[in-house]
Amino acid sequence: MKRDGVSGVVAPESRFVTNQSLITEQSMVLVLQRLRGASTSGGTPTGIHGTNIVETKVQPGGQVLSQSNENTVNAGVDLAFVVSIADSGDSQEVGIKVTLTIQKPQGAIVRTQTVDLINPGQTKTVTFKDLGQVPFAQRTTVNIDVAPVPGEHNTANNKGSYPVIFSLG
Repeated sequence: MKRDGVSGVVAPESRFVTNQSLITEQSMVLVLQRLRGASTSGGTPTGIHGTNIVETKVQPGGQVLSQSNENTVNAGVDLAFVVSIADSGDSQEVGIKVTLTIQKPQGAIVRTQTVDLINPGQTKTVTFKDLGQVPFAQRTTVNIDVAPVPGEHNTANNKGSYPVIFSLG
């Protein structure tokens, strides 16, 4: 700034990495393992890879949805679905797409979020809100789909289908 003739101004601190969890020692070890695995096997993932749905909750209130029983969900203005997914393998996973679909007669409501990074054994959540007009007083289905990660063999636990009736108040 001196070279440009700027004075009397305090420059803000530079932040190259905005997500500090990306630069922990453990995270760097996992990144290195992922890179080594890809380079030694021609790009084919090594190790155990996989994610799974842990639970799906409704906010506000924290109601955990059931896949086997009908769920009555209060569809207020703050309606949100919070999906917890886990890294069930022994490898770090990146860029995991999670999709929520609410079936309705006029066309489905579909929202997608991405989990940037998850480490083995770790659980992360994604929140779906601002869903628009949900179908009231009729049975519908809320579907959650976690896209398979490269090298994942068991995808049976990547989907959840929840029978729901949305109610007011």
